[in-house]
Amino acid sequence: MSIDDSHKQNLLEMLIEINRICKNNKIEYWLDGGTLLGAYRHGGFIPWDDDIDVGVRRADFEKIQHALAAELPAHFFLQSQKTELNYQHEFIKIRDTRTSNGAKLDEKYQQRGLFVDIFPFDFVPKSIALRWVHFVISKIRLFLLVYKKDTVIIFNKNNNKKF
Repeated sequence: MSIDDSHKQNLLEMLIEINRICKNNKIEYWLDGGTLLGAYRHGGFIPWDDDIDVGVRRADFEKIQHALAAELPAHFFLQSQKTELNYQHEFIKIRDTRTSNGAKLDEKYQQRGLFVDIFPFDFVPKSIALRWVHFVISKIRLFLLVYKKDTVIIFNKNNNKKF
């Protein structure tokens, strides 16, 4: 599966706006995840990657949220736990309200447009042992946030779904 040029153009427009806002507010950010890999390996987008991933230091996470809320154009929506009732992630998204991404995971949200994920990055200890503890705690936290009891599907012996 490959994303089309108009999809890429919309994502790039969103990144340009985020870049402008970050520069205006002296917020450092970086490309992350598939976006960073695509920029390095493909000189642009990974053909099947349908979003943009950005990282910021935890110290700037509140600052970027305030700056984006104040300066984003009207057709972009800052999606967070504060702005979207069913949003449960610890990171924020910028959505293009003029588009729809059609992802099944987004059906529970009011805003379902193409998006840029903005992840906060926390301090990571230098000690290998403390890094392991940090890693385990973050995975447990993620598990508790994403895999709540009411969203786990259990299959019984007769292959009937049980929710």
